[in-house]
Amino acid sequence: MLQVDDAARVAFAAEDLRRDGAGRSGAEAEALRRATAALRDPFDLQRGPLVRVALLRTGAERHLLSIVAHHLVCDGWSLGVALRELAACYAAYTSGGEPELPPLPVRYRDVAAWQAERAERGDWHEALEYWTAELAGLPTLDLPADRPRPAVQTARGGRTPVRIPGDVAAALGRHARESDATLFMALLAAFQVLLARLTGHDDIPVGSPAANRRRPELQGLIGPLVNLLVLRGDLSGDPTFRELLRRTRDRCVEAYSRQEVPFERVVRELGLVRTDGAPLVQVAFTMQNAPLPATPFGSLSLERVELEPDAVQYDLDMEVWGLPSGLEATLGYSSELFDARTAARLAGHLEAPTAACTSSSRSRRLGRRARRRSSPARAS
Repeated sequence: MLQVDDAARVAFAAEDLRRDGAGRSGAEAEALRRATAALRDPFDLQRGPLVRVALLRTGAERHLLSIVAHHLVCDGWSLGVALRELAACYAAYTSGGEPELPPLPVRYRDVAAWQAERAERGDWHEALEYWTAELAGLPTLDLPADRPRPAVQTARGGRTPVRIPGDVAAALGRHARESDATLFMALLAAFQVLLARLTGHDDIPVGSPAANRRRPELQGLIGPLVNLLVLRGDLSGDPTFRELLRRTRDRCVEAYSRQEVPFERVVRELGLVRTDGAPLVQVAFTMQNAPLPATPFGSLSLERVELEPDAVQYDLDMEVWGLPSGLEATLGYSSELFDARTAARLAGHLEAPTAACTSSSRSRRLGRRARRRSSPARAS
């Protein structure tokens, strides 16, 4: 049973790492080591706290701010809200004033109660019927891994960078607009093309989190509102990229209109048993475009630092960040299935379908080069 703690604690630490005399490079390396350790340190869900913050000074004008929050209290959108409010507090305090944050129209406990009421009234009946029909006969992707899947799979994994050149990203965005779609839909379609070529399948289910904040009163709320959607890619009939993008758009629109049904409820409705692994899908795609402040702290600047997590939820997990400088992407992989070198080759192969999808000959068929591959390294 969950309880609301109005006086919850946040673990906060501030330390100047220059004292060790290691210089700026040594202090920054130590800061990254500590931030990574904090990311991997498990939470005590019974005692808390579920948020850990550390401010580590690495130079005269350089700090690393580490915020680690459990998904029970925070999601990706919440991080953008927290940073904006932190920026407002910083600006107010440095000018000698008091922060004036906008009042919250609802609290997370209100959202939880509202969801419970909707479930009791049967408001999700039509949406549940859609999901049970949509996910009936969902295939298991036969990914060509380096090793057989273990009987009990852990979350051990890693991440490798994916290169999306600026001209390719711009072309994808342009094609998406011409098809009344979004950049997310275009990137998802390109990712599913790669998966089709790897597996030989033309039905490609991919899990993707939805912000689940369509109501305006939820925009400024910090809390875990994100919900997982299963999006099936339909590559049957050797479509062109324009045709595939239209199919992807229609599927996404239908799914987004029913995104409020909790994923756990869909799993129960399908009669599946939730295990430590991910039910329904083995591959995920995420595009993080939650609004972040461009100049968050007055004259100070903020830049994102990429850490090296050693845990993944899926066999493969592509994550794309929409930043002012362009698109940054990484490919997460299960270390029990894939070697790091294989994952790096897969990330490189992602460039091929992405670039092909943006070529001027959009009427050209994508081609079902989806014959079964013996190794990810040989995907074309």
